[in-house]
This record gives sequence, structure tokens and C-alpha cells, in this order.
Amino acid sequence: DPMSLLLCRERKEDLSQQSRQTFSNMLKGADGQLIRFRHTVTREVFEDLIRPHAAKTVELVRQELEAAARDERPVDTVVLVGGSTRVPLVQRMLREALQKAGTGIELRTWEQQDAAVALGTAYAAHERWPAAPEPRTAGAEKPPPPA
Repeated sequence: DPMSLLLCRERKEDLSQQSRQTFSNMLKGADGQLIRFRHTVTREVFEDLIRPHAAKTVELVRQELEAAARDERPVDTVVLVGGSTRVPLVQRMLREALQKAGTGIELRTWEQQDAAVALGTAYAAHERWPAAPEPRTAGAEKPPPPA
């Protein structure tokens, strides 16, 4: 159910600002009957649940930084973008890993995270398909048909 997923995403982001959050929704049971679902989650429990996934994120960042160093592509900043990067646990774990490694790399967030995702997508598309055709404008003359 897309609406339930959206509500869960909102509650996850709310837990980044609050110490507890209540999830409430109507769910369809196996027999097709609607069931009222209501559950309160604390940030502590939420962080315990997501810690293994956050650790994978830290490991992926570490691998990318190692690859950048091997390829002599210096990195001085890691910018956090996306829903899970708003979670304090993810920020703490990344910051701690960067400090422990002694990299001197700065961890930053971007206020307009949705815009950052869109810009990143546009950049990735340009990298993948750099030779895009020229856009046509309305009313432009069409070339004559071949003879």
C-alpha cells in the first residue's frame, strides 16, 4: 500500500526530531477486513532496528573513500542526501567512522535534500547519456525530406 509506505517514511523522518512516534493506519487483513494498526516506537528502539543497515552505509562510504584515494581523487567532504541521512544514528555513525579513520573529511548535510537528489539524478543521467539530442522548439522548421 503506497499510502502506508509514505506514512512510514514520514514517521521515520519524525523520529529524527522526536524521541517517540506513533504509527497509525488502517491495514487490510488476510481475510480482507480492515484492521486498525497503532504502535508507538521510541527513537532508541528504531535505532536498534536500523543499526545493521546504518553500518552497511558506513561500510559503503568507507569503500568509496578508499577507492577515491587509490584513484588519486581527493575527497574533503561527504554530503548526506536522502531520507535516511536525516536519521541522527546514521549521521553519528558516519561522523564517528570518519573521525576514527583520521581522514579530516567533513560531513555535511544539505538543507534542500530533495533538490539534491534531483540534481544528482540529472548529473548521473548526463554521465550515462552525455550525447543527448538537441531539444526541438515549437515551430522550428523541419528539414526537407530526402530526395
